[in-house]
Amino acid sequence: MYQLRRCRSYIISEASEVVELNPEDFRNISYPFLGETEQDFLNYLDEMQHEADIYEIYDELDEGVADALAGLLEPEEYKVFFDSENKGENAWLESGEVNEEYRKYGGFNVKETTEVY
Repeated sequence: MYQLRRCRSYIISEASEVVELNPEDFRNISYPFLGETEQDFLNYLDEMQHEADIYEIYDELDEGVADALAGLLEPEEYKVFFDSENKGENAWLESGEVNEEYRKYGGFNVKETTEVY
C-alpha cells in the first residue's frame, strides 16, 4: 500500500501603484544617488531599502517625494496583474509517508514524484 497525494502550484504576480520619482531629488541626501541611468536609479532604490534608514530618508525629502517613495517601498496594497490559475495549473503526483517533521513539504516525506524540474 502506498501513501499518495496530488499537488499543484500557481504563480501570482502583484504590483504596487505606479509612482513618479525624479533622481535629482535624491542627489543631496544622506544616502545620495550617484548614478546616471534609469537602471542605476532602480538599483539605488533597491539597495536603499536594505542599507539605509528609510525613515531618516523620508524626513530629508520633500513631503510629496517622501510619500511617493513610501508608496513604492512600502505600498499599502498591491494589484494582481497575473494569476497562473487562470491559465492552468502545474500539477503532479507524489508518493511517500506522512511525517509532520517535513513541514516544508506539508508534513509529507516525498519518496517519488511525477513533478518535472
